[in-house]
Amino acid sequence: MNRRSRSLIFSAIGIAVLFLIFAGANFIVSNFNIRADLTEEKLFTLSSSTKSIIKKLDTPVTIKFYYTKSANMPGYLKNYASKILDLLKEYKQIGGNKIMIEKYDPSPDSDAEDAALMDGISGQPLNTGDKIYLGIAVQMLDQTVALPFLSPEREQLLEYDLTRAVSQISRVKKSVIGLMSALPVMGQKPTPMMMQMGQFNQLPPWIAFKELQTDYELREVPMTSDQIDPSIELLVIVHPAGISDKAQYAIDQYIMKGGKILAFLDPNSFYASAMSKNDRGQKAPPMTSSNLDKLLKAWGIEYNQDLVVADMTYGRRIVTQEKKLTFPTVIDLLSAGINKEEVFTSQLDNVTEVFGGAFTGEPAPGLNKTVLLKSTRDSHLTNSYIASDPVMCVKEFKPDDKEYSLAIKLSGKFKSAFPDGRPADKNQVTGEKKPETPESSSSSLKESQKESVVVLVGDSDMLYDELCVRSTNILGQVITQPLNDNLSLFQNLVGFLAGDSDLIQIRSRKVISRPFTVVKTIQSMAEQKYKNKLLELEDDLMKAQERLAKLQEQKTKNQKLILSPEQKEEIRVFRQKEAKAKVELKNLRKDLRQDIDTLETRLKWMNIGLMPAIVILFGLGLALYRNRRSFVK
Repeated sequence: MNRRSRSLIFSAIGIAVLFLIFAGANFIVSNFNIRADLTEEKLFTLSSSTKSIIKKLDTPVTIKFYYTKSANMPGYLKNYASKILDLLKEYKQIGGNKIMIEKYDPSPDSDAEDAALMDGISGQPLNTGDKIYLGIAVQMLDQTVALPFLSPEREQLLEYDLTRAVSQISRVKKSVIGLMSALPVMGQKPTPMMMQMGQFNQLPPWIAFKELQTDYELREVPMTSDQIDPSIELLVIVHPAGISDKAQYAIDQYIMKGGKILAFLDPNSFYASAMSKNDRGQKAPPMTSSNLDKLLKAWGIEYNQDLVVADMTYGRRIVTQEKKLTFPTVIDLLSAGINKEEVFTSQLDNVTEVFGGAFTGEPAPGLNKTVLLKSTRDSHLTNSYIASDPVMCVKEFKPDDKEYSLAIKLSGKFKSAFPDGRPADKNQVTGEKKPETPESSSSSLKESQKESVVVLVGDSDMLYDELCVRSTNILGQVITQPLNDNLSLFQNLVGFLAGDSDLIQIRSRKVISRPFTVVKTIQSMAEQKYKNKLLELEDDLMKAQERLAKLQEQKTKNQKLILSPEQKEEIRVFRQKEAKAKVELKNLRKDLRQDIDTLETRLKWMNIGLMPAIVILFGLGLALYRNRRSFVK
């Protein structure tokens, strides 16, 4: 046997041995649930909150996983089912004997299919007429919480959905949440006017509050209430338009007794405006703005319900028939505008506000203020009546070089906004105040009995379905996906204030959005130049028209219809300025596109060529190193 044949045999044996080693190692490792999560967000690792909830279990929980294994199962659902199994193994590893995993294949007319139906797992019909199952039932003793269908569209919320089911089934008592709102956030029966317009269906509740009912006992509190039930652990206020002093007094005394408040105010609620347009038979003017003026004044906080925050950096880019521009009053807040030091906002990266307001002023003595959401310094307070017009907003925009607080938290001991006691009721006919009873003044609390917390948010529309979720119909079932972090922010705040902090971190876990902030800054700067040039052109036009009018007044009656040489010269000069301005605007738009295209091209080549370049350089370096060693030997 020559030397070359022996080398080939040894190489073959070496490859075979290496293959056996890898196969054996893979077989051994496959018996252990060991995975390396290399994502920055640790999306495939159970959060500490999930581990905490599982470890608190004092009664075994059974997780039944129903999934169809037949060939009819779509491929993408098969792949998703394997991911769910991997996640369930993580739960089992953390929970030990407190978590039991059971797997079922609900084939047609089988006992497993009957069990799935009894546990609330619904089969999803295919075009072939067959049904497929992909759901989970969480059981503890005689209670069951079902996740009827696990859609890949909610993959980023899979851990939250499953852990919430475990938490819900193990919870002894639900916290009581009060809800006060001038909007039909809990749904509404059709009004006579709606029925005349052919709308007979009941308005469904907003998804934000529908989900809230899953974890809490939700009680509606009328806007006319003169007291708040002390059993309510948190009062959520959404757009309290037209709130009376009597209701503000009830909220004030609720805080004095240790109650907590989460309030969403609004200087220009587009939802309320849309409702008023639909209800054309209304007699009262639409209440599109809301405030808690008496309470905010006592807390040292100012909130002008006639002013809306406009931000050119965070403003949403929109496309009109004429051009692309920024809608500065529709704000998409990024990480820099979100407080990362608070647990309920630390994991959020994208919050949207529409026509929201700002909180200014310093808190009263004894209170601490924490800013939760803020604008950039490239922001401005604009009148609410032009907030819905992007062209006017950009035209009137003048940056204040100031960061505005869009949401704040107040904590400490609050002093009453009604030191003289309950406000006197007004006579419905004369409008005069009725005399106050002695009991109403003596029974009023002047200062909170213990420290409390109030969270104020300057926008209520952010909770409306169209601004926080996208609903899609998949296999006959409506699946909701978050558009941004609005829903997470709301649920996190409720969880924090109501004491349910375990689920906050899980709710906020998602793929981090990395928008091109440099591009947005370039666009904002270019639009400012564009706007200034337009304003300059309009100013020249106005001055030219004034001069033409003065020249017209100097004419005799017979010369009114004839242009004088001075007027002709004035028009000629203005036309020249107009043509020059149009050229400058055209060049400005061209430079803007060129700057953005250059940046995008640079990023594209970095993404495409950086890694191959590193590999090539590493290979060349290794080759040079080996050649040098061979030369030395």
